[in-house]
Amino acid sequence: MRHVTYSCIVRRTDRYDGTIRAPPNSHGFDYDFRHTLHSDPVPLFVFDPSPIHNFGSGLAFDSHPGPVLDSALYPTLSSAINHNSNFNETEDTTTKIMAVFTSVLLVLVLCFKTATALLGDDDVAIPYAEPSSEIVDAILIEDARLNFTQLAGKYGYLVEEHTIVTEDKYKLKVFHITGKGRCNGTKYSTPVVLQHGLVDSADTWLLAGPDAGLAYGLTDACYDVWCASVRGDCYSRAHETLDPDHDAQFWNFAFEEYGEIDLPSIIDYVIEQTDSEDVFYVGHSQGTSDFLIMTSTQEDYNDRIRLAILLAPAASLKHVKSKLLRLLAAGSPVLYEALNLTDVREIFGRKQPPHKIAAVLCTLVPDVACTVPIMALAGDSTNGISRKTKQILGDHYFCGSSTKNVIQCGQYINTGRFARYDYGKEENLELYGVHPPPEFDLSRVRTPVVLVVAQSDKLSVIADVNLLNATLPNVLEYYVVPKPDWGHASLVWNSELPVYVNSKIINYFNKYSDKANPLQN
Repeated sequence: MRHVTYSCIVRRTDRYDGTIRAPPNSHGFDYDFRHTLHSDPVPLFVFDPSPIHNFGSGLAFDSHPGPVLDSALYPTLSSAINHNSNFNETEDTTTKIMAVFTSVLLVLVLCFKTATALLGDDDVAIPYAEPSSEIVDAILIEDARLNFTQLAGKYGYLVEEHTIVTEDKYKLKVFHITGKGRCNGTKYSTPVVLQHGLVDSADTWLLAGPDAGLAYGLTDACYDVWCASVRGDCYSRAHETLDPDHDAQFWNFAFEEYGEIDLPSIIDYVIEQTDSEDVFYVGHSQGTSDFLIMTSTQEDYNDRIRLAILLAPAASLKHVKSKLLRLLAAGSPVLYEALNLTDVREIFGRKQPPHKIAAVLCTLVPDVACTVPIMALAGDSTNGISRKTKQILGDHYFCGSSTKNVIQCGQYINTGRFARYDYGKEENLELYGVHPPPEFDLSRVRTPVVLVVAQSDKLSVIADVNLLNATLPNVLEYYVVPKPDWGHASLVWNSELPVYVNSKIINYFNKYSDKANPLQN
């Protein structure tokens, strides 16, 4: 491998006039790529910054199209950068802040793309400095440093770790809370499976603390709780033959693999381990998508789920209100292409430097570092999320997934269709026989379902949940939490969960349960 020294140079060519917009018809920025094999700069592209606002930089807010990337050289990149959006001067400050970060990421990715295009994937070494673990651990509070088993154990809840091997050889970690917590009675015979959302982990069910976290609350109510993780997250980043650090094929998965392979494997395993006929299920965000895909494509699993609670259900995302999410979705094709060219197929992984940076920032300035992203992405005011929960979010929440999985979420936002992965017309016709990809037939979901939605959720918005409610044939209740400032994250991290969510879940499970043998220590 040849180690190449390079830099991505940003050169301002217009005079700053006190505004955040370059003059019309000027090429406001140009970017050059330099490396040791060339004495002269190799031009990457030259463009007016005004259209960048369509990708989300927040640097310009007018609608002037300006010169753009050469579409012949960079067709996908050109299309994404010129995507039209409604980003304007009235956008809220948090979205602008997050959008600036997004544009910086885009610029770096474009530089890496050019590096690989010029020298080939095997010729470029892109080093980075990871923050010292010792320094990071010294900054983090204790609960941020603990894994699922340690965190639950700290508060008196014993945990067994189980490993499930799927049919395609992924190793999934499932956490079984065996301790009785505050339960003094007998254990309910029907186990409960909890499934987290996008780039999240099983930790999410603990982060609100022992007085509010759903995993704790269900255990205290004498339920046998199993917290699952899916392929590619920090607990299930393993395979019998593929190395996630070196084999790109490991990361070739998205929504279908979760719903058609991982979740059925988890359900079967829990049923086998507990000698139960079925399970209760609680999913949050993508965890609801997993359930809907499983029960609509493998209908026998409708009989293995006694009751499903869907928190912030995510199927059609046609009415997503987060402008930042819409900007990211619009730019997802360019990011996917560029990241693949640079062999970046994991996103938000715990081994990646941004994870540790987020962990430190959330610990030191939780009301800024964690509140701003949550408000911009999910719609939560975060007033009901405790300071301690915010402090540990940075190290627990971003647990990793594949870029392909995140791209499919973007496809749902862009199209409003809850469908199979879109590979493009030619490959869709080859794989599915139709284009666009077929939608999942949710009329096949026979399991009794309770839909739970937050009023200010910018991702799982009421308009989309209305569509889901009208489609599913067996909805027991469509519950809108009576808290106007609750959003997407409130349904798993809010300190008032026992009052507004956990109690409702427990009441439903009690109604549909049978008592079994006394708890064993």
